[in-house]
Amino acid sequence: MELILNAVDHGLSNARSEATNTHLRLLTRRSYGLSPESLMAMADLTRGGLCQPLPGRAPA
Repeated sequence: MELILNAVDHGLSNARSEATNTHLRLLTRRSYGLSPESLMAMADLTRGGLCQPLPGRAPA
């Protein structure tokens, strides 16, 4: 009961961690048959904030 009251009082939830978990599960399905390194690279690119400049394009 105390944890629920804390969440209501402070306006906190676990929505962000649940969204990240769901996204990582989707990436795991998409990377089926690829190497674990491919999965980690996709996770870095989509959730990690890693943004590599593309060849022939100016960095943003």
